[in-house]
Amino acid sequence: MRGLSYQDLTNATPWPNSPFQMVNSRHFEPTIDGWVVPDAPENVFRLHHENQVPLIIGNNADDGTNLATDANMTVTEYKIFIQNRFRTDAQSVLAKYPANSTAEVQLQLEQIMTDYDFTDAVKFVAGSMAELNQNTYRYQYSHVLPGQPYGAFHGSETMLLFKIPKPPDQVTDSVAENLIYFWTRFAKTGNMNGGMNITRPQYTRDEGRYLDIGSIPSVKSEY
Repeated sequence: MRGLSYQDLTNATPWPNSPFQMVNSRHFEPTIDGWVVPDAPENVFRLHHENQVPLIIGNNADDGTNLATDANMTVTEYKIFIQNRFRTDAQSVLAKYPANSTAEVQLQLEQIMTDYDFTDAVKFVAGSMAELNQNTYRYQYSHVLPGQPYGAFHGSETMLLFKIPKPPDQVTDSVAENLIYFWTRFAKTGNMNGGMNITRPQYTRDEGRYLDIGSIPSVKSEY
């Protein structure tokens, strides 16, 4: 009897029916070996055990739109989902993200994923690192590619970073050039600033300033 191949195992594995189900049913966690990964990432940053190096970190303004697609969840199912995920904070989350129809549920799930899974995680890591190294920069990518309905969705910035496919208009090409410049300058120098007329602010929890990478780069604040 021959052993099962990778393809056999893949074909036999149930596959979720929607991106939302896939994201929320497949969990990949780092192996904490005490050496390469000494602790859970959230503990590392909470306890300031990370390396004190320059950091640039950010997310997209609409990360959740394509990752929460086709949740197909009723209002009752939504409330149960929030209760199971947020436990003692469930009521405050439902108050902040209310939904009275399936359509509203879909929109709120997309926003919750953007806020909790991406934006809050970025602010948590940036806030921790900023207390150790002032060369900490937070950005948000907000440019919406022409002709698509998902906003600045998760992964859309990579199309500009590598210009694959070629940017469809001059504004998008300009955003691509800015994105490439910001990231490569930081990779080279550990500092986002220099060479442009806009100051890229160092991040602190108190001020919460970050660079918005949109059609025109601008400095914004969380507050």
